[in-house]
Amino acid sequence: MRIYLVAVLTVTCTLALAHAQPGKGKAYGSRDPFVCNSQTDPAKGAPSPSQLKEYVRCKAETGSGGFRGLLLENVQVQAGISRPYSAFTDSGAGDIDPSQRVYPIRGKADYYGCAELGVHPPGHNCTALMAEAFEGVCYKTTFGEWSCPTSGPPFGTKYNESIKNIPPPK
Repeated sequence: MRIYLVAVLTVTCTLALAHAQPGKGKAYGSRDPFVCNSQTDPAKGAPSPSQLKEYVRCKAETGSGGFRGLLLENVQVQAGISRPYSAFTDSGAGDIDPSQRVYPIRGKADYYGCAELGVHPPGHNCTALMAEAFEGVCYKTTFGEWSCPTSGPPFGTKYNESIKNIPPPK
């Protein structure tokens, strides 16, 4: 049993480290995804504008499942007035701490969706939506970290408005 526990902990820690390793952008010819630093600040109140920007980029670029070629540039975001947790609107976030306040957010960003090199020629493997508006929420998780998911880039519905076959952000 002890060997099994050590193996599980080793794999778990290795996966966590792999999530933040540099070089993941190489397969796309792009910069690496945003590295998530500590997401526990602030302990009380809303995150600052610079923290919001980091938390939005962290969630979008490396969220669940790791890096998949989505990069955000020129992120602008602001938080609204906080509200209490609502089981009706917030229960889909399984990691949310229902005792904490929830902050609505809105902003805009340039979204780059990039294919791995080899699928398209280098420098022509990305599609972008410029200054695309988004909305979302920021909340504290049950582990005391901020999570700021947003409505993702609507490449499917706005494909005709996107800029195609462009280089990725460096």
